[in-house]
Amino acid sequence: MQRRTFLATAGIAGVGGLAGCGTLGGSTELTHTETTDDGDDMEHHVTFYRDDTEQATLSIMQGYAPETTTERFPLRIHLWHRAGLRTERMAFELRGPPGGAGVPAEMYLKVPDGGPWPDIRMDTDDDLTTVIAVDDLGELGAGSLGFELIVDPVTEPVDSIGVHGDITFDRTEAFSGSYHAETREIFDIVSASDQSR
Repeated sequence: MQRRTFLATAGIAGVGGLAGCGTLGGSTELTHTETTDDGDDMEHHVTFYRDDTEQATLSIMQGYAPETTTERFPLRIHLWHRAGLRTERMAFELRGPPGGAGVPAEMYLKVPDGGPWPDIRMDTDDDLTTVIAVDDLGELGAGSLGFELIVDPVTEPVDSIGVHGDITFDRTEAFSGSYHAETREIFDIVSASDQSR
C-alpha cells in the first residue's frame, strides 16, 4: 500500500473575472479557445493557443464519483505543455462550491511526486480562497506537472468547484521570452447518484 502524505488544509472561497489579453509584465498572453469534457464529465480540459498553435492544456480531473456530493473525493489538476516550453510558475485558487453562505470545503494537498520541488505555498487568503502556488520550477517545469487533492465538504454539498489557474511558461527555443496563461473555470462534480440517473 502506498502511503500518501498531505501538505496542508485550508478553507476555500470564490473567484472573480478574467484578466485582460495582450502582455503581462513582458509575457505574451496565451488565449484559450477550446474547453472540452470527457464522456463521463469527470475530466475538464482547457487548451491554450498562440497563433492557432496548441501550447498547453490544463486538466481538472475527478478521481472517482462519491456516493453523494457531501462526501470527500479526490481531485487532480494536471498541466501539459508542448516541447520548447518550460513551466516557470503555476498558481491555483480553488473554492468548492463556488458560491453559498456555508463554510467552503477543506482541501488537502498530496506531496507531489518527482522533484525535488521548490517550496509550494498553500494558504487561505482574506476572502477564504485557497491558494496553491509554486515559483521557480526550473528543470522540473520541463515536463508535465500536477497536484493531487482531497476535497472534503464541510457544511454544504460540493456540486461544483471554482478553479482559477494562473501559469507562466518560459520559452526554451531560439527566441527567448515567456508566455502567460490564465483561466477561470467551474468544474461540476459528478456523484454516483448522478451516474445512476
